[in-house]
Amino acid sequence: MEKYVQIFVSFLVITASILIPNLQEAASDGLFEETLPPASVGDRVASLYTKISPPVLTSDTVQNAFFQLRLFDSNTMNNITNVNYFLTISKEDKVLLRELFYSKEGPLTLKFRPDNGPIRIHGSIEPFLGGRTSETGDITVSGPVLTEGGLYHFVVEIFGIDNVRNIFVPENAPRFDSYLSIGDVYTTNLTYGDKNFNATLISYYDKVQNFTFERDDLKAEWKMPFNWNVSRIREQNIFVHEEISIPKPSPFANQSYSGEINGIPLPAKMLMIDPTNSTRDIIHFMIPKDELISLAESVNKDGNSTNKFMNFGLKLGGNVSSQASMMNMNMSSMSSG
Repeated sequence: MEKYVQIFVSFLVITASILIPNLQEAASDGLFEETLPPASVGDRVASLYTKISPPVLTSDTVQNAFFQLRLFDSNTMNNITNVNYFLTISKEDKVLLRELFYSKEGPLTLKFRPDNGPIRIHGSIEPFLGGRTSETGDITVSGPVLTEGGLYHFVVEIFGIDNVRNIFVPENAPRFDSYLSIGDVYTTNLTYGDKNFNATLISYYDKVQNFTFERDDLKAEWKMPFNWNVSRIREQNIFVHEEISIPKPSPFANQSYSGEINGIPLPAKMLMIDPTNSTRDIIHFMIPKDELISLAESVNKDGNSTNKFMNFGLKLGGNVSSQASMMNMNMSSMSSG
């Protein structure tokens, strides 16, 4: 399972770089790393790089998660030193962490260790502003932060740079907003007749909810939280990727498929099937920004502007087949070589 996840994380990064060419120049939503747009920081223009890892959390494994920050000069690409980061992490409007951190060298890595108890930060204290710090720039945080898949909001305010005594007036402190996702892995059984066939669903955007399977129609449905505000989608680089793997042989594999979102049929280009695994069919929903804008306009037009979920449907039969997807992937490989 771990090897499988690593392969498709690499696949996601490659695909995202094709579908989202401006990833390094704008805020993103639905990815696990980004470089935020430059902003005035003191007497220079700076950018902030953020990343969370691992990009996929499994429901059956408790593991450490990491959040990396790096403030750098946009012109020279050099790290900015003596940075005071005031960090707020929230998920679904719930604040998980709000704390000041200091890094003498500039880059900062927070290691989040799962714990059901209160938040505990393991590190020394910088005496001037009182930010949590360490000699290495690595700080461990124990508590229930980054413990599950979903979309997280990171607000990073820069309280000072260059020198511990070089402090910004609070109302003038540069602010960066980063929205990053940790993929969610959901496993279930598809029951047909008297047999169970295990399926794995990975949501690279937000947490899977309400998975159902209609055996009479051979149709799987699930949903995840999603903000359908068109203006929000237009302003951010955004990418939605869902992936479901189905065992073969089974009544569901080696067939053609069709997909839908909120009842809207998806064109073939938004579905891709990787049949190269001899034991499973792997079906990908891959929806870039332009298609999300079009979908959002349709969802809002139908009077569902208050809908807070993206509802997926996948069933047998349609215009996407394993053979067609394989041909498309081979053509893509030849054109990129």
